[in-house]
Amino acid sequence: MNPHGFLVHFLLLILTITIIKSSNHGGNKPKMIADAYGVFVKYHIAVINGLSNETLNVHCKSDSQDKGLQILAVNTNFTWSISTGFTSQAFFNCNIIKEHGGKIEFLAFLDNAKFVDDGCGGRHCFWKARDNGLYLWHIPDQIYVFKYGWQGKF
Repeated sequence: MNPHGFLVHFLLLILTITIIKSSNHGGNKPKMIADAYGVFVKYHIAVINGLSNETLNVHCKSDSQDKGLQILAVNTNFTWSISTGFTSQAFFNCNIIKEHGGKIEFLAFLDNAKFVDDGCGGRHCFWKARDNGLYLWHIPDQIYVFKYGWQGKF
Protein backbone atom coordinates (compact mmCIF):
# COMPACT_ATOMS: atom_id res chain seq x y z
CA MET A 1 0.00 0.00 0.00
CA ASN A 2 1.39 3.42 -0.87
CA PRO A 3 1.79 6.09 1.87
CA HIS A 4 -1.21 8.08 0.63
CA GLY A 5 -3.47 5.00 0.75
CA PHE A 6 -2.27 4.15 4.26
CA LEU A 7 -3.07 7.70 5.46
CA VAL A 8 -6.58 7.55 3.99
CA HIS A 9 -7.24 4.17 5.63
CA PHE A 10 -5.83 5.39 8.95
CA LEU A 11 -8.07 8.49 8.91
CA LEU A 12 -11.11 6.37 8.06
CA LEU A 13 -10.26 4.07 10.98
CA ILE A 14 -10.05 7.05 13.36
CA LEU A 15 -13.38 8.39 12.12
CA THR A 16 -15.03 4.98 12.50
CA ILE A 17 -13.71 4.49 16.05
CA THR A 18 -14.84 7.99 17.00
CA ILE A 19 -18.36 7.38 15.70
CA ILE A 20 -18.64 3.98 17.39
CA LYS A 21 -17.17 5.18 20.69
CA SER A 22 -19.41 8.26 20.74
CA SER A 23 -22.67 6.55 19.88
CA ASN A 24 -22.51 2.89 20.87
CA HIS A 25 -22.76 3.01 24.63
CA GLY A 26 -25.69 5.11 25.73
CA GLY A 27 -28.52 2.64 25.12
CA ASN A 28 -31.77 4.47 25.81
CA LYS A 29 -30.10 7.44 27.49
CA PRO A 30 -30.76 10.91 26.11
CA LYS A 31 -28.61 11.89 23.16
CA MET A 32 -26.93 14.78 24.98
CA ILE A 33 -25.41 12.25 27.39
CA ALA A 34 -24.25 9.81 24.72
CA ASP A 35 -22.59 12.67 22.85
CA ALA A 36 -20.54 13.56 25.92
CA TYR A 37 -18.18 10.62 25.66
CA GLY A 38 -15.78 9.98 22.80
CA VAL A 39 -12.36 10.41 21.31
CA PHE A 40 -10.94 13.95 21.16
CA VAL A 41 -13.61 15.34 23.46
CA LYS A 42 -12.86 18.23 25.80
CA TYR A 43 -14.04 17.87 29.40
CA HIS A 44 -14.15 20.51 32.13
CA ILE A 45 -13.49 19.63 35.74
CA ALA A 46 -14.00 21.87 38.75
CA VAL A 47 -13.61 21.58 42.50
CA ILE A 48 -15.72 24.16 44.34
CA ASN A 49 -15.35 25.24 47.95
CA GLY A 50 -18.92 25.28 49.24
CA LEU A 51 -17.86 25.01 52.89
CA SER A 52 -19.47 27.38 55.38
CA ASN A 53 -16.35 29.01 56.76
CA GLU A 54 -13.13 27.14 55.89
CA THR A 55 -10.51 27.22 53.19
CA LEU A 56 -10.11 24.07 51.15
CA ASN A 57 -6.76 22.63 50.04
CA VAL A 58 -7.07 20.88 46.67
CA HIS A 59 -4.41 18.77 44.96
CA CYS A 60 -5.26 16.99 41.70
CA LYS A 61 -3.02 14.95 39.43
CA SER A 62 -2.88 12.28 36.76
CA ASP A 63 0.03 10.17 35.52
CA SER A 64 1.18 13.00 33.27
CA GLN A 65 -0.08 16.19 34.95
CA ASP A 66 0.12 17.60 38.45
CA LYS A 67 -2.14 20.60 39.03
CA GLY A 68 -0.30 21.52 42.22
CA LEU A 69 -1.73 22.59 45.54
CA GLN A 70 -4.64 25.01 45.20
CA ILE A 71 -5.94 26.82 48.28
CA LEU A 72 -9.57 27.81 47.81
CA ALA A 73 -11.37 30.44 49.85
CA VAL A 74 -15.07 29.91 50.54
CA ASN A 75 -17.20 30.08 47.35
CA THR A 76 -14.23 29.92 44.98
CA ASN A 77 -13.24 27.12 42.62
CA PHE A 78 -10.36 25.50 40.79
CA THR A 79 -11.19 24.57 37.20
CA TRP A 80 -9.26 22.87 34.40
CA SER A 81 -9.94 21.14 31.09
CA ILE A 82 -8.73 17.90 29.60
CA SER A 83 -9.01 16.55 26.07
CA THR A 84 -9.26 12.82 25.45
CA GLY A 85 -7.35 10.89 22.81
CA PHE A 86 -6.43 7.42 21.59
CA THR A 87 -3.22 6.79 23.49
CA SER A 88 -4.40 6.36 27.08
CA GLN A 89 -7.41 6.65 29.35
CA ALA A 90 -7.45 10.12 30.90
CA PHE A 91 -8.06 10.42 34.64
CA PHE A 92 -7.51 12.80 37.55
CA ASN A 93 -7.30 11.87 41.22
CA CYS A 94 -7.78 14.59 43.81
CA ASN A 95 -7.21 15.05 47.52
CA ILE A 96 -9.10 17.74 49.36
CA ILE A 97 -8.43 18.79 52.93
CA LYS A 98 -10.51 21.16 55.05
CA GLU A 99 -8.69 23.88 56.98
CA HIS A 100 -9.83 22.53 60.37
CA GLY A 101 -9.50 18.84 59.53
CA GLY A 102 -11.15 16.27 57.31
CA LYS A 103 -9.89 14.75 54.08
CA ILE A 104 -11.38 13.14 50.99
CA GLU A 105 -9.48 11.31 48.23
CA PHE A 106 -11.50 10.81 45.07
CA LEU A 107 -11.42 10.16 41.35
CA ALA A 108 -12.36 13.54 39.87
CA PHE A 109 -12.43 12.36 36.25
CA LEU A 110 -12.14 9.12 34.31
CA ASP A 111 -12.41 8.91 30.53
CA ASN A 112 -14.98 6.13 30.27
CA ALA A 113 -18.67 6.03 29.45
CA LYS A 114 -19.87 4.85 32.87
CA PHE A 115 -18.04 7.61 34.76
CA VAL A 116 -19.00 10.37 32.33
CA ASP A 117 -22.63 9.35 31.76
CA ASP A 118 -23.60 7.97 35.17
CA GLY A 119 -21.46 10.28 37.28
CA CYS A 120 -21.20 13.68 35.67
CA GLY A 121 -23.91 13.23 33.08
CA GLY A 122 -22.00 15.20 30.45
CA ARG A 123 -18.80 17.01 29.62
CA HIS A 124 -18.56 18.93 32.89
CA CYS A 125 -17.60 17.25 36.17
CA PHE A 126 -18.23 19.76 38.96
CA TRP A 127 -17.35 18.65 42.48
CA LYS A 128 -18.56 20.71 45.45
CA ALA A 129 -17.17 20.36 48.97
CA ARG A 130 -19.80 21.01 51.62
CA ASP A 131 -19.68 20.79 55.39
CA ASN A 132 -20.91 17.17 55.38
CA GLY A 133 -18.92 15.87 52.38
CA LEU A 134 -18.30 15.99 48.66
CA TYR A 135 -20.99 16.23 45.98
CA LEU A 136 -20.93 15.79 42.20
CA TRP A 137 -23.17 17.88 39.95
CA HIS A 138 -25.30 15.59 37.76
CA ILE A 139 -26.12 17.55 34.61
CA PRO A 140 -29.32 15.76 33.44
CA ASP A 141 -30.97 15.98 36.88
CA GLN A 142 -29.55 19.45 37.66
CA ILE A 143 -28.67 18.46 41.24
CA TYR A 144 -25.61 17.85 43.39
CA VAL A 145 -25.39 14.18 44.38
CA PHE A 146 -23.64 13.19 47.62
CA LYS A 147 -20.57 11.02 46.91
CA TYR A 148 -18.15 11.00 49.89
CA GLY A 149 -18.10 11.94 53.57
CA TRP A 150 -15.13 13.59 55.31
CA GLN A 151 -12.54 11.22 56.76
CA GLY A 152 -10.90 11.98 60.11
CA LYS A 153 -9.53 15.13 61.69
CA PHE A 154 -5.89 16.16 61.67
